[in-house]
Amino acid sequence: MVFTASGVYHEFVPNKKITRTFEMGNAPFDVQLEFLEFEALDEDNSKLTMQIIYRSGALRDQMLKLPFRQGLNMAHNRLQEVVNKLK
Repeated sequence: MVFTASGVYHEFVPNKKITRTFEMGNAPFDVQLEFLEFEALDEDNSKLTMQIIYRSGALRDQMLKLPFRQGLNMAHNRLQEVVNKLK
């Protein structure tokens, strides 16, 4: 599946939170609202909590059938590898 991604950042608080929308063009999915919260655990570690709101449970279920969850985990793991090299 080839798609374009778009969205709007509604709130950005450095080192604390991001609120944004995300939408895939060329795909049969509706816009989603995302809340990302960052929490410092110690000097070297932090926790990211993501909450994604869909217009309906059916749309959520449709998205969960796709491999995005696995891809998102892979992207976050890769980002962690890059950050570790910066230390």
